[in-house]
Amino acid sequence: MEKSASGAQTFGGWPSPKARTKASILLALRFTHLLSTYRRAPSLETQTSQRTRNPQEIFCPKPSRCVPHCIPFQQIHCSPIAIPPHIADMQCDILSTEFIMNTLNGILDTKHRIDAGFERCLKYIRQETRYHRLGHMDFGTVYGFLRPWWAYATSHNFGAVHNKMEMHKHDIKMLWCKAAQSHATSASMLTQ
Repeated sequence: MEKSASGAQTFGGWPSPKARTKASILLALRFTHLLSTYRRAPSLETQTSQRTRNPQEIFCPKPSRCVPHCIPFQQIHCSPIAIPPHIADMQCDILSTEFIMNTLNGILDTKHRIDAGFERCLKYIRQETRYHRLGHMDFGTVYGFLRPWWAYATSHNFGAVHNKMEMHKHDIKMLWCKAAQSHATSASMLTQ
């Protein structure tokens, strides 16, 4: 056993097991404190009416013990681009296109308008959710499909967004075909 410059006991230059346990407990307590003091996202009405959002504001939900999670082992997701569950779970089949656009504009801090390209994007998302047998199209699905391509909607033209989504789908199919042809993976692995 040795003594470090700070006077703490070390084993071959490493902190003692007692010091490591204490440090891990302190780290866990700090993380728990951060989770308990997160800033709540504003309500849907506030988000849609408010045009300027604080980029430092992050929605970080507390893990729920009674609701099973769709993603295994994921308790929480903290991100500036995460949306609250009560917004993500809204059924888009009963929502108007205007409401969907206004909500997206509020979340992504833009001022886009509805055009034929946006209608094509919603139709494309609806087809993809049916193809993957998700059953319904909720706002979280629409947000997940559109957020990566939202920057391409310049000059209130969503035709570019729809084209980018189609090109991405085609690129993914080509990647899968090349992987199957090069025998990098077996065909049975691709279908699972």
